[in-house]
Order: sequence, then C-alpha cells, then structure tokens
Amino acid sequence: ARDAAHLQLFLSAAGHAELEIVNTLGARQLLLHTGYLEAGTHLLSATTGKLPPGVYFIRLQLQNEAGVQYLVSRFIVQQ
Repeated sequence: ARDAAHLQLFLSAAGHAELEIVNTLGARQLLLHTGYLEAGTHLLSATTGKLPPGVYFIRLQLQNEAGVQYLVSRFIVQQ
C-alpha cells in the first residue's frame, strides 16, 4: 500500500541501530528506529503516506563491538 512500508531485517549481532528513510540527496525524511536492537529478525512498519512520490532509500546504521556497519536499500513511493 502507498501509505505503508513493511521492513524485515536480520541483524547478525546486537547493537545500537538507527534506521531511517532518506531521499536521493541523503536528507532524512522519516526516522523509523533509534536505539538498541538484539541480534535476529526484526519486523518494522513505517507510515509513508506523507512522502511525495519518488525514490527513497532505507538506511540502517548499526554500531556494535565490530564497528559501524551500514546498509542501504532503495524503494519507490508511487501515487
């Protein structure tokens, strides 16, 4: 649905995570989660109805004893 994005992510290690939706310029549009996440599978939902149509990226930054890791994934909001 246009009004929601459902995300499933797997973390191999626990740590402080920041998960956000950014535009193509890297500017934050929505903060989905900030805080500690255990290792394992996580299901998150985001309300995207206020985002204009376009291309966005989901950016995850995870900091733990292994250092800082990044994951970026693209998605499209349509009318």
